[in-house]
Amino acid sequence: MLMELIAILLATKAGGWVAQRLGQPAVLGELIAGVVLGPSVLGLLHPSELITDLAQLGVIILMFIAGLETDLQQLGESGGPALLVAGGGVVLPFLGGALVGRTFGLSWAQSAFAGAILTATSVSISAQTLMEMNRIKSREGVTILGAAVIDDVLGIIVLTLVASFTGTKGATTSVAGAFEHMTGYFLAAGLTGVFVLPRLAGFVTQLDITEGLLTFSLVACLLFSWGAEASGVAAITGAYLAGVFFSRTPYGHKVEDKVQALGYALLVPVFFINIGLNAQLGSIRGGLIAFSAAFVVVAVLGKVLGCGLGAGLAHYPWVSALRVGVGMIARGEVGIIVADLGLKGGIIDPALYSMAVLVVLLTTLVTPPLLRLAFALGGEKAGEP
Repeated sequence: MLMELIAILLATKAGGWVAQRLGQPAVLGELIAGVVLGPSVLGLLHPSELITDLAQLGVIILMFIAGLETDLQQLGESGGPALLVAGGGVVLPFLGGALVGRTFGLSWAQSAFAGAILTATSVSISAQTLMEMNRIKSREGVTILGAAVIDDVLGIIVLTLVASFTGTKGATTSVAGAFEHMTGYFLAAGLTGVFVLPRLAGFVTQLDITEGLLTFSLVACLLFSWGAEASGVAAITGAYLAGVFFSRTPYGHKVEDKVQALGYALLVPVFFINIGLNAQLGSIRGGLIAFSAAFVVVAVLGKVLGCGLGAGLAHYPWVSALRVGVGMIARGEVGIIVADLGLKGGIIDPALYSMAVLVVLLTTLVTPPLLRLAFALGGEKAGEP
């Protein structure tokens, strides 16, 4: 295991350095390093329970950092546009995915799950890229992060409807129950973040404890993440909210520096490598190639057009709307969860499940360079707050 960690750390840093030398975000090189070392190419590293657990911690820390770098006032002001962006980014990919499924001969139930797989955005990759470009606080960056939170709620609604429509055994009750808990979670998180967290942070700073504030911030992050996951919300959403609320305290910048050092030195690289390790590209062959290609194209265009249209309705200039759409392309664990539910319920087969993993991988890989290109359009300063 120690040698695996050594290989992961060296590969991610080397991949990131090469990518930056080529004018691309470091995250792109780190992702490609995972693909190269994983089963799809060299086969030097393979997924394991420990790597998966460390990767989960890595993405939680990554989103906590993104929250720490978010301006809460600006996030509130982007609420209307974020809602339009999230709505467009759910409806169009769902319809597009279902249409592709029907075109390639899937049943209505399978097509509904195919559409649901494409609805949920995983904003962690975009957040990392935005931070690298120093655009996390731009108008587009704040809108992307706000829309991702709303997107998580809408994704649960879509999953509830699809599970009910397809009659997936045991799914409707569990998903609907999780949705009922979501309102309570967001209310509790908001009250805790606004009224309790700042007071506790101030109290901890007065105690003679080594790195007490850092430890408290990590505990708060994990508690918010655990509460989110227990309520049917993605854990990364809870981590992001914890970072946003902690940024309101006088200690936000101090905590941010220390969490960045911890995260980027160990946990975040494992997260990026793990994405590549889980890629099983060899399972996509024969007649599935055309289906997979169409599925990926719809996954990309559905978010760009759907989210871009939502931003356009919020009176964003076309360049800003394009940036927002590109920032919402990446998919993540939520899409895999939807696919896993369909697989266990006997609605979809292993081939469609593999395609869901492929969509997650490819949309993750294309998002960083496309996002950098989108911000280069119209001048690098466009989109600054």
